[in-house]
Amino acid sequence: MKGENGFTLAELLVAMVVGLLVMTAAYATYMTQTRAYKTNEAVTALQQNLRSAMYHLERELRMAGYNPTVSQTVNFGFTNIGANTVTFTTDSNGNGALDTTETIIYARNGTNNTLTRDAGAGAQPLAYDITNIAFVYRQADGVTEAGSGTQVRAVDITLTASDGDHTRTMSTRVRCRNMGL
Repeated sequence: MKGENGFTLAELLVAMVVGLLVMTAAYATYMTQTRAYKTNEAVTALQQNLRSAMYHLERELRMAGYNPTVSQTVNFGFTNIGANTVTFTTDSNGNGALDTTETIIYARNGTNNTLTRDAGAGAQPLAYDITNIAFVYRQADGVTEAGSGTQVRAVDITLTASDGDHTRTMSTRVRCRNMGL
């Protein structure tokens, strides 16, 4: 069998080991990238959840005390200012009367970690995985804490969300446009 060219058993084994090493490295890289993608996706969903909740809180808190008809019979504004809950009224339909949908309550439901919004139809979940919510109510100077709802001119909001593996916190200050007018 002279003149026949082929691979020896040792050459085949070396080629298989090298191929196995290359495939192992490719698989490890793939798994690392998959884990990074899933982590990034979870964090992005958590941040979007916080942004959405903060958007709704900011928008409605800015309108607290809105009274376009300058009705003297109803005092629109903050009715309950708690560290973890806020209740306020706004004349959203402009009729000068306080309707059932114009008292808005934001609170955290600790049972299922949701931020809820109640505007007369019962508490509805607004955001999920909310582990903490904090409100600090400020007077006109922006420094002194308000002692009652009539003194509130700005609200500092801090929201914390966690999905078990990741935690994110978002804070903002909302200036109430219609309070103190």
